[in-house]
Amino acid sequence: ECLSRAIDLNPTSSQYRFQRGYVYHSSSKLDLAETDYKTAINLNKNNLDALVNLALIYSSKQKNVEAL
Repeated sequence: ECLSRAIDLNPTSSQYRFQRGYVYHSSSKLDLAETDYKTAINLNKNNLDALVNLALIYSSKQKNVEAL
């Protein structure tokens, strides 16, 4: 996968982690998406896309407190 290779080459890229998380999210691989979104946020606390999508995953898993 191209995004995994990009992450290997630039492991501190919040955007690459978000993009791969989005691919996983779109493929209903929610656990993998959650991991990538969390990493993206740890790398860049201002990554709003990752924050919103992580909240959506938490909501779909009935983790409403975490979603907030």
